[in-house]
Amino acid sequence: MKLSLSIFCFLIISFGFTQEKQNNNLKSKEKYIDKQYWKNFSYNSDSWQIYLDSALKIEPNNAYFWQQKAMPYLKNGNYSEGMKFLNLAVHIDEKAYVSYRAFIKCVFLKDYNNALIDFEKAVKHQPDANLMDHNFSFWIGLCNLKLNDFKTAEKYFEKSINIQKVKGLEWVHYIDYFYLGLTMMKMKKINKANHNFNSALAIFIEFPEALYYKGIICIRKGRLKGAKENLIKAKNSLESGNKINEDNEVYVNYPFQITLYEVNELLDKL
Repeated sequence: MKLSLSIFCFLIISFGFTQEKQNNNLKSKEKYIDKQYWKNFSYNSDSWQIYLDSALKIEPNNAYFWQQKAMPYLKNGNYSEGMKFLNLAVHIDEKAYVSYRAFIKCVFLKDYNNALIDFEKAVKHQPDANLMDHNFSFWIGLCNLKLNDFKTAEKYFEKSINIQKVKGLEWVHYIDYFYLGLTMMKMKKINKANHNFNSALAIFIEFPEALYYKGIICIRKGRLKGAKENLIKAKNSLESGNKINEDNEVYVNYPFQITLYEVNELLDKL
């Protein structure tokens, strides 16, 4: 009886050691594959996908690998393929990746209704988290602005600004003031719109979008000289390479982002 018990204990310990060794080997392989493709290859290269496919054979339930596999497709405009992989990442680990999917739906897909659904899930999982340098209130405000729910947009942009003000006025991002200004314009609160554009320009003095929309405000007020001054500043700023400085802007235009063509077209009408 004692001998049988000893053998049983030995088998249990041996099994546990073997499992631990296998888990360590798996983590070691995962780390190796991750390091290799991440460090040595462009995300646009075939090698990026080859290494990810290898990683996913080892770790098919690794949400991070699925998200990384999705990223090149999304950045290159192949949204159907990219979302297929991103949806798998969210299915495996919703808490970690639903906010990223919400961002993709908002900025890349312009699918604001479904972006809001995902942002609401993200808030439940991580209410105080930030995404691409902005809190969730900012993103919810932006979705509502694009859906023409201006009252709700105003509420969330102001909430976003107040969250940042807790750390100090210098922590408030200029883009929050800009989108709140646009919301005020949509609500025909021109003076409040202008005030918020000025707040944005106090932080980013050559912000072309704020200058452009200030020009439009001047046109609406019949101040054509002021309009021309602001539009010329916007034009010069764009020609100097200034633009909305946001994550992923190089891959996709942000809502209400302007072009040099639009500025010149408006200037020609003055």
